[in-house]
Amino acid sequence: MEKAAAQRTKERGGEPVPALPSNLKIQNRKMVLSCFRDNRPHSVADVVARTGISKLTVMKAIQFFCGKGILASSGKGDSTELGGKKPEYFRFSCGKYLLTIRMWPEDLGLTLFDMRMNKVDSSHLAWIIPDAPEEAFRIIENSALALLARAGVDREELYGVSLSSSGIVDYDHLTLKYSVHTPNWGANVPIGDYLRGIFGPGPALSEENAGKSISRAILNEQEDPNRSILVLFTSWGLSGALIQDGRILNGRNSLVGEIGHMILDQNDPELCSCGSRGCAERLVSVARVRKMIAGDPPPEGSPLSRLPAEAVELRHLFASSRQEDAYARKYVAYMADRFAALLRNVSLVFSPEKVVFVGDYAVADEFFDQRIRQQLSSFRYLSLSQPMEIAYDTRSLTELDALGGAVALIDHYLSRPELYEETGS
Repeated sequence: MEKAAAQRTKERGGEPVPALPSNLKIQNRKMVLSCFRDNRPHSVADVVARTGISKLTVMKAIQFFCGKGILASSGKGDSTELGGKKPEYFRFSCGKYLLTIRMWPEDLGLTLFDMRMNKVDSSHLAWIIPDAPEEAFRIIENSALALLARAGVDREELYGVSLSSSGIVDYDHLTLKYSVHTPNWGANVPIGDYLRGIFGPGPALSEENAGKSISRAILNEQEDPNRSILVLFTSWGLSGALIQDGRILNGRNSLVGEIGHMILDQNDPELCSCGSRGCAERLVSVARVRKMIAGDPPPEGSPLSRLPAEAVELRHLFASSRQEDAYARKYVAYMADRFAALLRNVSLVFSPEKVVFVGDYAVADEFFDQRIRQQLSSFRYLSLSQPMEIAYDTRSLTELDALGGAVALIDHYLSRPELYEETGS
C-alpha cells in the first residue's frame, strides 16, 4: 500500500493522490434508474425487489436522482395490509421530448413522445419516397415542424430524434449504406447530416433499420431480456433481429439479421434485389403467393375464388386456411416449410430460444404454426425437450416502430455518465 501511495504522490508531483473511488455506487445508481424506464411509477420497495439492492442504497439513489431533477414523486400508494405507511412512488421527471420518424417505402410517419414514453401526438403521410434525399428531408422537415407546432413543443425541447428506414445502416456514421427502395439515392446517404440540418446540434440522433427498430420495442418488453430471441419482420421485405444478452446484434457490415437474403433454393428462377436467386425473401413474399395462385386458380368452393389473384393478401390466405380450405392450406404449407428451413439454418449459428413474427405473417393461423413445428421436429439436432417458442405479435408495425425508436433514445439518455456522477465531479 505504501508503494502504491508513493506512486500516486509521484504522479501528482509530490501531492498525495486519493485512491480512485469504487464504481459500485455508479453501478447501483444505473440499476436503480433502469427500473423507471418502463413508464410506470415505482416505490422504493419495488426497486429493492427488482434489483436486490439494499433499501438504504435504493433510497439514497432515488434521493440523488430527485436532486438532479431526473426522478420526481408521483404521490402516495395504498397502505399495506397491516396498515403501515403509504409508500411514496417515483417516476421520470425529465421535461424533454422524443421524436421518432419512420421513412418507409409508402409511409412517412412521425410520433412525439415525452420522456416517459407517453405518446403526445403523431402524424402520417402516404407517399412514394422521392428520387432525391433532399426532397425527402424537406418533406420530413415540414411534417416535423408542423407536428411540433401543433403540440406546442420547440425544437430545443427535443432530447432526441430517431429515424427508421429500409436498408442497411452504418450506425457509427449515421448513414444509410444502401436501400433497394431508394436506389437513386446511391450508397452511404448521410442521414445524420440531414437530421442535423433540420433539428440542429442539440438532440441526440438515432438511425435504425425498420426491422431492428421494431425489435427494440419487443426487447424492451421482455421479462427476461437475456433470452436469445429472433424477431422476424415480414412486410415489404423479410428481415429480422438477433437478440442476445439484451443486445441486438449488428456485425461489422450491419448485415446480421438480413435473413431474407439467406438462399434456400439456388434453382429458383426469380432474381432477388440483392443479385442472388432463391432468397427466402422472394420465396415467402405475397408476390410469390399471387403468382402461384394465378398459375393454379382456386376451385369454386375455396373462399379465395372470390378474389382475383393480384388482390390476394396473406391475411386472406390464412383466413381461408382457418376455414380448413384444402386449397389455401396447400400454399400455407408451402410458406411454413420455407420458414421452417429458414429457422433450421438460423438455429445452426444462433439457436434462438424464442421466435417472434411481426407484420404480414403475424396473423398466421394454427395450421401454419403446427406445420412449422412439425418440420422443425424432424431436424434431429434441435432439442425436442426444449423446443423454441414461436410467438405472433399482431400489433401494427407502425406502433412497434415508434416505440422502438423511443426505446433507442431512452437507452441513449440512460447511458450518459453525467446522470450518475456527483455534480461537479
